[in-house]
Amino acid sequence: MAAVFRRREDGVDTLAGVLDSASAPAVFEAGRKLWASRPHPSDLRLDLSGLERVDSAALATLVAWKGWARTRGLRLVYLGAPPALAALARLSGIGDLFGEAPGPN
Repeated sequence: MAAVFRRREDGVDTLAGVLDSASAPAVFEAGRKLWASRPHPSDLRLDLSGLERVDSAALATLVAWKGWARTRGLRLVYLGAPPALAALARLSGIGDLFGEAPGPN
């Protein structure tokens, strides 16, 4: 099942399911449209702990969302990155995407 968005009562968005090369384009657009439709958003927070399967396309999607948010003057914070996604980010040299220091070169 492709990843789906939900909004918690505390205002944090969640993403659960599969975010891979097959689902990434549609999930990216869904996230962009969701956040663009919000009136006067401040910081955006996305809990990733519900992701069941990810690949490099998931990482590319998260980087693209960060860029999209930055061009709109928004701050996007990722919470609860699954271990596989955090490891992929470290191996790619962008562990700081989740607030971690980049891994060794």
